[in-house]
Parts: sequence; C-alpha cells; structure tokens
Amino acid sequence: YHHEFTRLNNGHYLIMGNEYTWWKAGINGEMELVPKNKLEKDSFRNYRRVQIGTMIEYDEKGCAVWSWHLSEYFKGSDLFFHIRHNGTPDIAIHDNSFYFDEKEKVIYLSLRNISRIIKVKYPECTILNEYGEKFAPGIPEKFSGLFCRQHGCMVSEKGYLCLYNNNMCKPGNLPKLIMMRQPEDKNGQPEKVWEYECTIEDKKLKDQ
Repeated sequence: YHHEFTRLNNGHYLIMGNEYTWWKAGINGEMELVPKNKLEKDSFRNYRRVQIGTMIEYDEKGCAVWSWHLSEYFKGSDLFFHIRHNGTPDIAIHDNSFYFDEKEKVIYLSLRNISRIIKVKYPECTILNEYGEKFAPGIPEKFSGLFCRQHGCMVSEKGYLCLYNNNMCKPGNLPKLIMMRQPEDKNGQPEKVWEYECTIEDKKLKDQ
C-alpha cells in the first residue's frame, strides 16, 4: 500500500496499492501487457517487470470488495507513446494521490510522472476524462498542461478540482496551489480559476 487511503461513508476503506506486471515489446515497439498465465520461462529476458498501481476497496471486515488496475488503463490509452530519452516506453506513471467523490461516484486519481489526473466512474471503472497532456507517436513530452508533477488532488463542494502543483517542468518554478473548473465536455480540459504561489516571504530566514 502507498500514499493514501480514505474511510468511506459506508465504513469501507479505499486505498492505493501496487502490483508487479510483465510487459514485452509489441507491434511498432509498443509495450504489451503479458497475462500471468501466458508468461514463458524461456522468454523472460525479453520481458520487463514493472510496478504499477491499483486501487482496492476493503469492507469493515478487511475483505476486498472492489478493485481497479492501472495496467488496464495503460493498455487502451495514449501512454504507449510516453517515451524516455533513450527511446523506450516509460510505464512508471507513479500514482500518488486520489479523491473519491462519493456523491457523484467518481474517483480522481493523480498520475505524477505524466502530469495527469484521470477521472474514473465508480464502480464501473469507466474513464470519464483525462486532464493533462496527451502523447503522440514520436513526439516528446511538451509539459504544456496547467500543472506538472502534481500531488494531493481533491474536489471542492462546488465541484472545482484542486491540487498541489509541484511545477517542476521548468527550472526555477515555484510550487503552486491551483483550483480549476472542470469541463462539461468529456474531451475538454479544465480551466484555471485561482492559484497561489508558494513563496518564502522572509528571504533572510531562507538564506539562514
């Protein structure tokens, strides 16, 4: 388990976890998820063992009653095109926080390494929207979104999406707290309505 868990109104607990998955190079160099029952011992040298996130709901007795695997999201998304500088796919998307809107039955999950928030319908696990940069074949990451390497996503009572923007994509940037209005269109992106730059007000104290 890692980063965050929350107690739901029904007494259950929703937590973030990790699992190890196996991937191999597929068509056009894309990474292909290998089911555990399809692993071939003689081909292990061609596989990559990758830690990737899960979400699990436990009831009050500690029994798992619901789960969702980020590997399922990865398979059908644009993440195949998130490429490292050496040209290999980057699967380490690093989920680091979530917020469960119990009224709307929606989970907001923060994926730090790709500067993205995904909006997931609960319990169906349907992707409702993806906030952040999208990737395309042969095009490096642009760092063009409203936030970069974020933490701590949540939704206000009025439906605004709020998060701590580490703002690490450009050297010298200070972190910010930002509030965004969510789009009505499924393919739309949020609109920033407020931000606060996290400065150190007493420079003398900083220098000490």
